[in-house]
Amino acid sequence: MKGPDAVVLARQAQTRGQTAGSRVLVLGLLAFAVLLDGCAQLGPSLVKAGRNEYNAAVAQTDDEQIVLNLVRLRYADNTMWLDVNSVTTQFNFAQGANAEVQRSDEFSRYGWRIGGDMRYSETPTISYSPVTGEQYVRNRLAPMNFTTFMVLANTGWAIDRLLRLVAGRMNGLDNAPEAEGPTPEDAPDYAQFARAASLLRELQKKDVLRFRYRDPGKDTRPAMYFKPEALDWAETRELRTLLGLQVRKRSYDLHTVADNPLSDSIGIELRSLNDMAQFLSTSVEVPARDEEAGRVTVTKDQNGQRFDWSRVMDGLFRVRSQPKQPTDAAVAVRYRGAWFYIDDRDMDSKYTFRLIDQIGAILAGTIEKGPAPVLTLPVGGG
Repeated sequence: MKGPDAVVLARQAQTRGQTAGSRVLVLGLLAFAVLLDGCAQLGPSLVKAGRNEYNAAVAQTDDEQIVLNLVRLRYADNTMWLDVNSVTTQFNFAQGANAEVQRSDEFSRYGWRIGGDMRYSETPTISYSPVTGEQYVRNRLAPMNFTTFMVLANTGWAIDRLLRLVAGRMNGLDNAPEAEGPTPEDAPDYAQFARAASLLRELQKKDVLRFRYRDPGKDTRPAMYFKPEALDWAETRELRTLLGLQVRKRSYDLHTVADNPLSDSIGIELRSLNDMAQFLSTSVEVPARDEEAGRVTVTKDQNGQRFDWSRVMDGLFRVRSQPKQPTDAAVAVRYRGAWFYIDDRDMDSKYTFRLIDQIGAILAGTIEKGPAPVLTLPVGGG
């Protein structure tokens, strides 16, 4: 075909090519715009995920800090507490699109190209502050009061776990009070106290034991109550014998004079938060090489043999150690070339850990921070 007809056909082909190319280009741009709009909605999801991850990280490192300081106490090293003062973060999104159409030859073949990009970045800033201040130190050294003790005893905590952790003596029965300071050299007395605590737990499980104030509003003395049907049970009789209670009655007033038994009341010498930490530090199992090198105090019994603190801590608390990072740990920290951890299957230790954490939150009181954050970390992300 020659002449004008050929020219007309070429122009028609060009027009069809332009129209088809334009349609495809428009559809491509619309699809890309929808994609970008969808990406713009990722922000709330990322914020939600980030918040939960920060929450988990702060909680986990709080637990690790507790274990780390218990290990330090076992080695007679200084402890240090850092609080997460603030966590701030910025999320940045950038996105763009471009399109290009090119004519390839005289027959109106058009090529087109669509391009785009989306960029996301997160920049967190984390500030730490040392936990310090006169009030905080006083609160760590002040003994627990009976109000706190009774709240914990009446809100689901097993009374034997609670007593073994927070009490050094009860009516003349010792619960390793020497361990409230540096690890003692001589084996402690603890067995009769542990038995009395166990009997109280049996009575608690049978729902015949209560802790409450006598005549609230008039006489606010704390007291331990037994239901009438339990007064002549074997557990109750054995408990009265252990505690030196010569008077058989439904309730016994509680007080803090616990060196000797009293015939009609119960003295409980409550520990401070610092005492509890020192006591729990004896549960830390250190590598044999550190014991042999004299890096920790080794407690001896009356025969000069190594005393096993797991006898005191049995069913209460245990911090294990091993050379390699544990694979099944609830909490684990590395210190002095070894890994110290609480086994995730050790429910007794995990419950006691939660209890000491709760007591710490109550007894620490008002925490005074240092004059400025000790460390502020801007962490780049992408």
